[in-house]
Amino acid sequence: MFYSKPTVEMFILAYMRGVPVDLVHATSTVFFLWIMAEAMLEKLDRIKVKYGLIQE
Repeated sequence: MFYSKPTVEMFILAYMRGVPVDLVHATSTVFFLWIMAEAMLEKLDRIKVKYGLIQE
């Protein structure tokens, strides 16, 4: 995997190269949760009631 001994700088560079991908992933997650959260929660509530998962 490495041609030379791993250094701290190599790990920092690897993490820095992953930042753009992490930002895209985080942004898309927030966007889709913002769009679909209400519908998903409504469906989960119906399932809870249908199968008696709500304890009173």
